[in-house]
Amino acid sequence: MILPLRKRKKGFSIVEVVVSALIFTIAAAGIITMTSRIRPQATVSEREVTAAIYAKQIFEWLRSKVSAADWDTGSLSNGTYWNVSVIGSTAYNAVYTISTDPLSGGRLINLTVRWDDPT
Repeated sequence: MILPLRKRKKGFSIVEVVVSALIFTIAAAGIITMTSRIRPQATVSEREVTAAIYAKQIFEWLRSKVSAADWDTGSLSNGTYWNVSVIGSTAYNAVYTISTDPLSGGRLINLTVRWDDPT
């Protein structure tokens, strides 16, 4: 007796579709979770770089107050100063203290830059 050939079925069964949808959902959830964690860190890194550039600008401005001919720092008075600058939507606060170095007699500058997260 000759058995008839089985017809090839076309398409996917409902079980195959459900399993593939479940795998896709798990993978998508993992990707979304990873990207939501990466973006805030990238934003913090951007703000850190901007704060460093802002601090460099303040140091360059302070350096311009020093006489290149004789290193006279007379225009840099001892004290604590602050400066606020808004870059983009973020406020950067710079606080710097100028003091006299007891060993060399030159000036010491301590600069701190902070920013307020708008989030």
